[in-house]
Amino acid sequence: MKQQSLSLIIDTATDVLSLAIVADGKILASFKDKVWRDMAARIQPELIALLEKAKYDWADISAVVVNLGPGSFTSIRIGLAVAKALGMSLNIPIYGACGLKALALPYLNKGQPVGVWQQAVGGDIYFRYFSADGTPLNDATAAPIANALETCPKGTILVGNIFNQLEKGTYIDAANPIDFAKLMANEDVSTTLTPAYIRPLTYRKIGE
Repeated sequence: MKQQSLSLIIDTATDVLSLAIVADGKILASFKDKVWRDMAARIQPELIALLEKAKYDWADISAVVVNLGPGSFTSIRIGLAVAKALGMSLNIPIYGACGLKALALPYLNKGQPVGVWQQAVGGDIYFRYFSADGTPLNDATAAPIANALETCPKGTILVGNIFNQLEKGTYIDAANPIDFAKLMANEDVSTTLTPAYIRPLTYRKIGE
């Protein structure tokens, strides 16, 4: 029975698997763990365990919000595939959200710009800056840290998962599921579900 509107939050954009069931601005059940390369193997059993923990059935879910990135190409695809499958099987809407905006959300409206720096590959980071009211100041970008520093607005609050290695900002391994739910409530989400891979895929021939 559907006593309240339940949203399922799926975040697989990094090596952290974060899942939650949210209703009325509250987390009813959640799971978060650094699963590394086990994302595909872990997501289904953890979703089942999540529903059991919250004491709800699949039919009680009314919407899914999935992190579209930027982040790991493979991990984003895993989360997106699961979200689409649930949307089709349950006949419910699927919304895509910018993971960088979700990470920035708790730090907005404090009178300072907010910058989100996330680990990428090859020594680069993903970064995006927002004005104090949340207006994006640049497109999500993958580049060396030096590039991010050059364009960093003065007085910016920096957050992200790169700050377990740097001392300039606040370390966050994954966005709070509530903030994905807030983006949906504010209609700051997408229904086109276009993943933000940003970095082009590169291939090497066998033997190179």
